[in-house]
Amino acid sequence: MLGRLQSKVQQTIRIAILIIIVILLIAGTALVSNEIFPNSTTSSTIPLTPATTTITSGNYTVALSDSIVMPNVGERFDHMAMNAQSQLVYVVARGNNSVYVVSLITESVTHIITGLDEPQGVVYVPQNNEIFVSNGGDGSVYIYDGSNYSLIDKLQFPSDADNMRFNSGLVYVGYGEDNQSGIGIINSTTNAVIGSVPLDGHPESFTIEQNGPLMYVNVPTTSSIKVVDLTNRSVVATWRTGSMVENFPMALDEKDHRLFVGFWYPAELAVYDTNTGSVVARLNMSGDADDLFYASGLIIASCGAGYVDVIKQQSADSYQYVTSIPTAPVARTSLFVPELGKYFVAAPQYGDHPAQLLIFNVS
Repeated sequence: MLGRLQSKVQQTIRIAILIIIVILLIAGTALVSNEIFPNSTTSSTIPLTPATTTITSGNYTVALSDSIVMPNVGERFDHMAMNAQSQLVYVVARGNNSVYVVSLITESVTHIITGLDEPQGVVYVPQNNEIFVSNGGDGSVYIYDGSNYSLIDKLQFPSDADNMRFNSGLVYVGYGEDNQSGIGIINSTTNAVIGSVPLDGHPESFTIEQNGPLMYVNVPTTSSIKVVDLTNRSVVATWRTGSMVENFPMALDEKDHRLFVGFWYPAELAVYDTNTGSVVARLNMSGDADDLFYASGLIIASCGAGYVDVIKQQSADSYQYVTSIPTAPVARTSLFVPELGKYFVAAPQYGDHPAQLLIFNVS
Protein backbone atom coordinates (compact mmCIF):
# COMPACT_ATOMS: atom_id res chain seq x y z
CA MET A 1 0.00 0.00 0.00
CA LEU A 2 2.77 2.37 1.00
CA GLY A 3 4.73 1.41 -2.12
CA ARG A 4 1.77 2.18 -4.40
CA LEU A 5 1.29 5.53 -2.65
CA GLN A 6 4.94 6.42 -3.08
CA SER A 7 4.74 5.44 -6.77
CA LYS A 8 1.70 7.70 -7.31
CA VAL A 9 3.46 10.59 -5.55
CA GLN A 10 6.54 10.13 -7.70
CA GLN A 11 4.40 10.00 -10.86
CA THR A 12 2.61 13.20 -9.83
CA ILE A 13 5.95 14.92 -9.22
CA ARG A 14 7.25 13.83 -12.64
CA ILE A 15 4.12 15.19 -14.35
CA ALA A 16 4.44 18.48 -12.46
CA ILE A 17 8.10 18.75 -13.48
CA LEU A 18 7.19 18.10 -17.13
CA ILE A 19 4.51 20.80 -17.00
CA ILE A 20 7.00 23.29 -15.52
CA ILE A 21 9.57 22.43 -18.22
CA VAL A 22 6.99 22.98 -20.98
CA ILE A 23 5.99 26.33 -19.49
CA LEU A 24 9.63 27.40 -19.26
CA LEU A 25 10.29 26.34 -22.86
CA ILE A 26 7.30 28.33 -24.12
CA ALA A 27 8.35 31.39 -22.12
CA GLY A 28 11.94 31.05 -23.30
CA THR A 29 10.88 30.82 -26.93
CA ALA A 30 8.76 33.95 -26.57
CA LEU A 31 11.65 35.78 -24.90
CA VAL A 32 14.13 34.82 -27.62
CA SER A 33 11.64 35.80 -30.31
CA ASN A 34 11.12 39.17 -28.65
CA GLU A 35 14.86 39.77 -28.39
CA ILE A 36 15.46 39.01 -32.07
CA PHE A 37 12.33 40.66 -33.47
CA PRO A 38 11.07 42.98 -30.73
CA ASN A 39 8.44 44.52 -33.00
CA SER A 40 7.40 41.49 -35.01
CA THR A 41 3.91 40.97 -33.61
CA THR A 42 0.91 42.05 -35.62
CA SER A 43 0.01 44.59 -32.94
CA SER A 44 3.28 46.49 -33.37
CA THR A 45 3.95 46.23 -37.09
CA ILE A 46 1.82 47.33 -39.99
CA PRO A 47 0.90 44.94 -42.82
CA LEU A 48 3.31 45.34 -45.72
CA THR A 49 0.59 46.76 -47.94
CA PRO A 50 -0.48 50.36 -48.65
CA ALA A 51 -1.52 52.08 -45.43
CA THR A 52 -2.65 55.50 -44.31
CA THR A 53 0.08 56.19 -41.77
CA THR A 54 0.80 59.91 -42.13
CA ILE A 55 3.31 61.94 -40.15
CA THR A 56 3.74 65.68 -40.40
CA SER A 57 7.17 67.13 -39.60
CA GLY A 58 7.82 70.77 -40.37
CA ASN A 59 6.86 71.18 -44.03
CA TYR A 60 6.73 67.45 -44.68
CA THR A 61 4.13 64.72 -44.64
CA VAL A 62 5.46 61.16 -44.65
CA ALA A 63 2.91 58.57 -45.78
CA LEU A 64 3.25 54.91 -46.69
CA SER A 65 1.66 54.75 -50.14
CA ASP A 66 2.61 51.45 -51.76
CA SER A 67 4.68 48.27 -51.59
CA ILE A 68 6.22 46.05 -54.25
CA VAL A 69 6.96 42.37 -53.63
CA MET A 70 10.52 41.15 -54.29
CA PRO A 71 10.40 37.34 -54.43
CA ASN A 72 13.02 34.89 -53.15
CA VAL A 73 15.15 37.45 -51.33
CA GLY A 74 15.29 35.87 -47.89
CA GLU A 75 16.13 37.83 -44.79
CA ARG A 76 18.87 40.27 -45.78
CA PHE A 77 18.84 43.48 -47.83
CA ASP A 78 21.52 46.13 -48.04
CA HIS A 79 21.71 49.53 -49.71
CA MET A 80 19.85 51.09 -52.66
CA ALA A 81 20.27 53.54 -55.53
CA MET A 82 17.94 55.08 -58.10
CA ASN A 83 17.79 55.84 -61.79
CA ALA A 84 15.42 58.79 -61.56
CA GLN A 85 14.96 59.22 -65.30
CA SER A 86 13.81 55.63 -65.83
CA GLN A 87 12.06 55.41 -62.44
CA LEU A 88 14.11 52.36 -61.45
CA VAL A 89 15.24 51.49 -57.94
CA TYR A 90 18.25 49.21 -57.54
CA VAL A 91 17.92 47.18 -54.34
CA VAL A 92 20.86 45.13 -53.08
CA ALA A 93 19.58 41.72 -51.94
CA ARG A 94 22.48 40.38 -49.94
CA GLY A 95 20.32 37.45 -48.88
CA ASN A 96 20.63 35.85 -52.31
CA ASN A 97 23.68 37.63 -53.80
CA SER A 98 21.78 39.76 -56.28
CA VAL A 99 20.49 43.24 -57.11
CA TYR A 100 16.77 43.65 -57.81
CA VAL A 101 15.72 46.21 -60.40
CA VAL A 102 12.31 47.57 -59.37
CA SER A 103 10.24 49.71 -61.75
CA LEU A 104 8.04 52.35 -60.15
CA ILE A 105 6.17 52.60 -63.44
CA THR A 106 5.09 48.96 -63.67
CA GLU A 107 5.31 48.46 -59.87
CA SER A 108 7.23 45.23 -60.35
CA VAL A 109 10.68 43.66 -60.43
CA THR A 110 11.85 43.93 -64.04
CA HIS A 111 15.29 42.34 -63.73
CA ILE A 112 17.56 40.60 -61.21
CA ILE A 113 21.35 40.94 -61.46
CA THR A 114 22.80 37.67 -60.15
CA GLY A 115 26.20 36.13 -59.54
CA LEU A 116 27.42 38.62 -56.93
CA ASP A 117 29.45 37.86 -53.78
CA GLU A 118 27.78 39.31 -50.67
CA PRO A 119 26.74 42.57 -52.39
CA GLN A 120 26.46 45.57 -50.07
CA GLY A 121 26.54 48.94 -51.87
CA VAL A 122 25.25 50.26 -55.18
CA VAL A 123 25.42 53.55 -57.07
CA TYR A 124 23.99 54.62 -60.41
CA VAL A 125 26.05 56.87 -62.69
CA PRO A 126 23.60 58.63 -65.04
CA GLN A 127 26.24 60.06 -67.40
CA ASN A 128 27.31 56.57 -68.44
CA ASN A 129 24.09 54.73 -67.59
CA GLU A 130 26.14 52.35 -65.45
CA ILE A 131 25.48 50.54 -62.18
CA PHE A 132 28.33 50.00 -59.70
CA VAL A 133 27.89 47.21 -57.11
CA SER A 134 30.31 46.52 -54.23
CA ASN A 135 30.87 43.01 -52.88
CA GLY A 136 31.81 42.25 -49.30
CA GLY A 137 32.73 38.67 -50.06
CA ASP A 138 35.70 39.21 -52.37
CA GLY A 139 36.23 42.99 -52.12
CA SER A 140 35.28 43.62 -55.75
CA VAL A 141 33.20 46.27 -57.51
CA TYR A 142 31.19 45.08 -60.52
CA ILE A 143 30.16 47.58 -63.20
CA TYR A 144 27.04 46.86 -65.25
CA ASP A 145 25.41 48.41 -68.31
CA GLY A 146 22.21 50.11 -67.18
CA SER A 147 20.35 49.15 -70.35
CA ASN A 148 20.96 45.43 -70.72
CA TYR A 149 22.65 44.69 -67.35
CA SER A 150 25.67 43.09 -68.99
CA LEU A 151 28.91 43.08 -66.99
CA ILE A 152 31.26 45.82 -68.23
CA ASP A 153 34.16 45.57 -65.80
CA LYS A 154 35.31 44.29 -62.42
CA LEU A 155 37.56 46.28 -60.08
CA GLN A 156 39.38 44.81 -57.10
CA PHE A 157 39.92 46.17 -53.59
CA PRO A 158 41.73 44.37 -50.72
CA SER A 159 38.55 43.09 -49.00
CA ASP A 160 34.99 43.80 -47.86
CA ALA A 161 33.86 46.44 -50.38
CA ASP A 162 30.87 48.13 -48.73
CA ASN A 163 29.17 51.56 -48.80
CA MET A 164 29.39 53.60 -52.02
CA ARG A 165 28.82 57.23 -53.02
CA PHE A 166 28.86 59.09 -56.35
CA ASN A 167 30.04 62.69 -56.43
CA SER A 168 31.43 64.94 -59.21
CA GLY A 169 32.29 62.15 -61.61
CA LEU A 170 33.90 59.93 -58.97
CA VAL A 171 32.64 56.77 -57.28
CA TYR A 172 33.82 56.31 -53.70
CA VAL A 173 33.77 52.89 -52.05
CA GLY A 174 34.55 51.93 -48.46
CA TYR A 175 36.57 48.75 -48.11
CA GLY A 176 38.91 46.67 -45.98
CA GLU A 177 39.55 45.52 -42.43
CA ASP A 178 41.64 47.03 -39.62
CA ASN A 179 44.63 48.99 -40.97
CA GLN A 180 44.08 47.64 -44.48
CA SER A 181 40.94 49.75 -44.81
CA GLY A 182 40.17 52.87 -46.79
CA ILE A 183 37.95 54.77 -49.19
CA GLY A 184 38.68 53.77 -52.77
CA ILE A 185 38.24 56.32 -55.56
CA ILE A 186 37.05 55.30 -59.03
CA ASN A 187 36.94 57.53 -62.10
CA SER A 188 33.47 56.83 -63.48
CA THR A 189 34.46 57.90 -67.00
CA THR A 190 37.38 55.49 -67.37
CA ASN A 191 36.20 52.98 -64.75
CA ALA A 192 39.70 52.97 -63.27
CA VAL A 193 40.77 53.11 -59.62
CA ILE A 194 42.67 56.39 -59.27
CA GLY A 195 43.51 56.43 -55.57
CA SER A 196 42.37 55.82 -52.01
CA VAL A 197 42.20 57.36 -48.55
CA PRO A 198 43.82 55.05 -45.92
CA LEU A 199 41.85 54.47 -42.70
CA ASP A 200 42.52 52.61 -39.45
CA GLY A 201 39.32 50.56 -39.57
CA HIS A 202 36.49 49.45 -41.83
CA PRO A 203 34.38 52.43 -42.96
CA GLU A 204 30.61 52.32 -42.76
CA SER A 205 28.42 55.22 -43.92
CA PHE A 206 30.16 58.34 -45.21
CA THR A 207 29.02 61.64 -46.68
CA ILE A 208 30.63 64.27 -48.91
CA GLU A 209 30.32 68.05 -48.97
CA GLN A 210 28.85 69.47 -52.17
CA ASN A 211 30.48 72.89 -51.71
CA GLY A 212 33.70 71.95 -50.00
CA PRO A 213 36.55 69.41 -50.00
CA LEU A 214 35.55 67.40 -46.93
CA MET A 215 34.25 63.88 -46.46
CA TYR A 216 32.99 62.52 -43.10
CA VAL A 217 33.40 58.80 -42.42
CA ASN A 218 32.02 56.54 -39.70
CA VAL A 219 34.60 54.01 -38.43
CA PRO A 220 32.76 52.04 -35.72
CA THR A 221 35.61 49.58 -35.10
CA THR A 222 37.70 52.44 -33.69
CA SER A 223 34.70 54.36 -32.24
CA SER A 224 35.52 57.38 -34.33
CA ILE A 225 34.45 59.74 -37.09
CA LYS A 226 37.12 60.64 -39.63
CA VAL A 227 37.25 64.00 -41.39
CA VAL A 228 38.89 63.56 -44.80
CA ASP A 229 40.26 66.29 -47.06
CA LEU A 230 39.62 65.01 -50.58
CA THR A 231 42.04 67.56 -52.03
CA ASN A 232 45.04 65.69 -50.65
CA ARG A 233 43.14 62.45 -49.86
CA SER A 234 44.10 62.29 -46.21
CA VAL A 235 42.49 62.25 -42.76
CA VAL A 236 42.72 65.73 -41.24
CA ALA A 237 40.76 65.14 -38.01
CA THR A 238 39.47 62.28 -35.86
CA TRP A 239 36.49 62.73 -33.56
CA ARG A 240 36.22 60.07 -30.84
CA THR A 241 32.68 59.02 -30.03
CA GLY A 242 33.28 58.16 -26.37
CA SER A 243 30.52 56.16 -24.71
CA MET A 244 28.49 56.14 -27.94
CA VAL A 245 29.56 53.13 -30.02
CA GLU A 246 28.65 51.31 -33.24
CA ASN A 247 28.19 54.43 -35.36
CA PHE A 248 26.74 53.27 -38.67
CA PRO A 249 24.39 55.70 -40.51
CA MET A 250 25.28 59.32 -41.26
CA ALA A 251 23.82 62.41 -42.98
CA LEU A 252 24.97 66.01 -43.46
CA ASP A 253 23.36 69.45 -43.17
CA GLU A 254 26.10 71.32 -44.99
CA LYS A 255 24.45 74.74 -44.76
CA ASP A 256 24.24 74.71 -40.97
CA HIS A 257 27.49 72.76 -40.49
CA ARG A 258 25.76 69.86 -38.77
CA LEU A 259 26.54 66.15 -39.07
CA PHE A 260 23.96 63.56 -37.99
CA VAL A 261 25.28 60.20 -36.79
CA GLY A 262 23.21 57.21 -35.70
CA PHE A 263 24.55 54.93 -32.95
CA TRP A 264 23.46 51.43 -31.99
CA TYR A 265 24.64 51.62 -28.35
CA PRO A 266 22.99 53.53 -26.93
CA ALA A 267 20.35 53.81 -29.65
CA GLU A 268 20.74 57.52 -30.26
CA LEU A 269 21.11 60.23 -32.86
CA ALA A 270 24.05 62.55 -32.19
CA VAL A 271 24.35 65.95 -33.88
CA TYR A 272 27.91 67.22 -34.43
CA ASP A 273 29.10 70.74 -35.18
CA THR A 274 31.39 70.17 -38.17
CA ASN A 275 33.36 73.33 -37.36
CA THR A 276 34.43 72.03 -33.94
CA GLY A 277 33.69 68.30 -33.88
CA SER A 278 31.63 68.74 -30.71
CA VAL A 279 28.23 67.17 -30.03
CA VAL A 280 25.48 69.80 -29.81
CA ALA A 281 22.46 67.50 -29.40
CA ARG A 282 21.54 63.89 -28.63
CA LEU A 283 18.17 62.18 -29.09
CA ASN A 284 16.88 58.68 -28.49
CA MET A 285 16.08 56.69 -31.61
CA SER A 286 15.00 53.16 -32.50
CA GLY A 287 17.64 50.46 -32.49
CA ASP A 288 19.69 49.02 -35.35
CA ALA A 289 19.61 52.07 -37.66
CA ASP A 290 21.55 51.59 -40.89
CA ASP A 291 20.47 54.43 -43.19
CA LEU A 292 19.90 58.08 -42.27
CA PHE A 293 18.89 61.04 -44.44
CA TYR A 294 18.44 64.79 -44.08
CA ALA A 295 16.57 67.30 -46.24
CA SER A 296 15.32 70.79 -45.38
CA GLY A 297 14.67 70.21 -41.71
CA LEU A 298 13.58 66.56 -41.97
CA ILE A 299 15.73 63.76 -40.52
CA ILE A 300 14.54 60.27 -41.38
CA ALA A 301 16.15 56.95 -40.43
CA SER A 302 15.37 53.30 -41.16
CA CYS A 303 15.91 51.07 -38.13
CA GLY A 304 16.15 47.30 -37.94
CA ALA A 305 14.03 47.36 -34.79
CA GLY A 306 11.10 47.73 -37.19
CA TYR A 307 10.56 51.48 -37.49
CA VAL A 308 11.25 54.56 -39.55
CA ASP A 309 12.16 57.37 -37.15
CA VAL A 310 11.14 60.92 -38.03
CA ILE A 311 12.93 63.85 -36.37
CA LYS A 312 12.36 67.56 -36.93
CA GLN A 313 15.18 70.12 -37.00
CA GLN A 314 13.94 73.21 -35.21
CA SER A 315 17.29 75.00 -35.44
CA ALA A 316 20.94 74.05 -35.87
CA ASP A 317 21.13 73.09 -32.19
CA SER A 318 17.54 72.09 -31.45
CA TYR A 319 15.80 68.88 -32.57
CA GLN A 320 12.46 67.26 -31.84
CA TYR A 321 11.61 63.59 -32.09
CA VAL A 322 8.31 63.37 -33.99
CA THR A 323 7.40 59.68 -34.20
CA SER A 324 8.37 56.18 -35.29
CA ILE A 325 6.43 54.66 -38.19
CA PRO A 326 6.17 50.83 -37.94
CA THR A 327 7.69 48.93 -40.87
CA ALA A 328 9.02 45.37 -40.41
CA PRO A 329 11.71 43.50 -38.47
CA VAL A 330 15.24 44.08 -39.81
CA ALA A 331 14.02 46.71 -42.33
CA ARG A 332 17.16 48.73 -41.70
CA THR A 333 18.12 49.98 -45.19
CA SER A 334 16.45 52.78 -47.12
CA LEU A 335 16.82 55.49 -49.75
CA PHE A 336 15.46 59.05 -49.67
CA VAL A 337 15.07 60.90 -52.99
CA PRO A 338 13.87 64.39 -51.95
CA GLU A 339 13.58 65.75 -55.49
CA LEU A 340 11.00 63.03 -56.26
CA GLY A 341 9.35 63.11 -52.86
CA LYS A 342 9.98 59.39 -52.39
CA TYR A 343 11.40 57.38 -49.49
CA PHE A 344 12.05 53.67 -49.97
CA VAL A 345 12.53 51.03 -47.27
CA ALA A 346 13.65 47.45 -47.99
CA ALA A 347 11.63 45.07 -45.80
CA PRO A 348 13.02 41.51 -45.68
CA GLN A 349 10.90 38.40 -45.62
CA TYR A 350 9.57 37.44 -42.19
CA GLY A 351 6.84 35.02 -41.18
CA ASP A 352 4.18 34.94 -43.88
CA HIS A 353 5.22 38.35 -45.22
CA PRO A 354 7.29 38.28 -48.44
CA ALA A 355 10.18 40.68 -48.94
CA GLN A 356 8.92 44.03 -50.18
CA LEU A 357 10.01 47.51 -51.16
CA LEU A 358 7.95 49.93 -49.07
CA ILE A 359 7.30 53.27 -50.77
CA PHE A 360 6.57 56.41 -48.78
CA ASN A 361 5.43 59.71 -50.25
CA VAL A 362 7.20 62.69 -48.69
CA SER A 363 5.48 65.96 -49.49
